[in-house]
Amino acid sequence: MRWLIILMMACSSLSHAQQTAKEYYEDGSISAEGPVSDSLRNGIWKHYFLGGKLNATGNYVNGKTQGEWTYFDLKGNLEAIEYWNNGYQDGESKHFYPNGQVSKIGLFEKGQYAGEWNFYHPNGKLKRQGSYVNGLPEGWWKFWTEEGILEQESLNHGGIEDGPARFYNSKEGWLEYEGNYSLGKQIGEWKTYNKKGKVKKVEKF
Repeated sequence: MRWLIILMMACSSLSHAQQTAKEYYEDGSISAEGPVSDSLRNGIWKHYFLGGKLNATGNYVNGKTQGEWTYFDLKGNLEAIEYWNNGYQDGESKHFYPNGQVSKIGLFEKGQYAGEWNFYHPNGKLKRQGSYVNGLPEGWWKFWTEEGILEQESLNHGGIEDGPARFYNSKEGWLEYEGNYSLGKQIGEWKTYNKKGKVKKVEKF
């Protein structure tokens, strides 16, 4: 359980007393620190991992996260940059691998995934791409290997595969099989192809 120490600061220009708060883990290492007014977090705060290394820093307004927040891993590498509005993640969200390469980038709306998102392999090549509606995958989603070869594309509705889907050879990129989904289940004819593009098997579901 964390415990809290409040350090009073004189602020003659403010109508209410402004304070600096420090929070600690049970082992005595600091967990968070920043300004407080009217008993609420207001201003730039820093949050720390157990042991004292910086975990995140960003702004609060009346106790709720607001604006840009920056996150770090235990080694001090930049992990993410996010934007918040009135306590909800809202706006661009960008995450990074330890090597500094972007791992994913997209938007949030009121705490939910929204619009187009791009996910990347550590080498910088696109890993998957698609859109979200109400926090769930919607429309066409595509997936690539680390070498940049398209290996899957499928239609989604409400976070479930629903519609046509195609799967490609992960080494050379030729179409291996295709068919349709309905609410996540295979339906109708599914065709499997050989390397020359000729149908070698048809299954019915």
